[in-house]
Amino acid sequence: MKASNEFECCPSFAPEQWDDKMLLWENKKFIKGRVCTFFYVPLNFGAAMRRLDKKLTASGAGMVDYLYLAHHTSKWNMDVYLAVDREVPGAENLTLSGKFYSKVYEGHREMGQGL
Repeated sequence: MKASNEFECCPSFAPEQWDDKMLLWENKKFIKGRVCTFFYVPLNFGAAMRRLDKKLTASGAGMVDYLYLAHHTSKWNMDVYLAVDREVPGAENLTLSGKFYSKVYEGHREMGQGL
């Protein structure tokens, strides 16, 4: 339980919203950022997300479902896509359309690895 004066950046994750769901997106809006990685390990993820948030905040746009997608383009780079409610000036805007399947995995318990 969080004390009333503690900062919490994001709402608690509710896996039931995403687990075993088919998502139908029609021109769902995203802004794109880039992350440097070293053998797929993100090096500047926080800085990349802060850059996207700065553009988002300056534009008055909002995040949708606190959703972001990550796409490793190589072991050295990763693209991140932040779901937004409108186009964001100064950001790389794009839309995704299609039918997508979503499944939630909770770390070592479902990946066959023990601690």
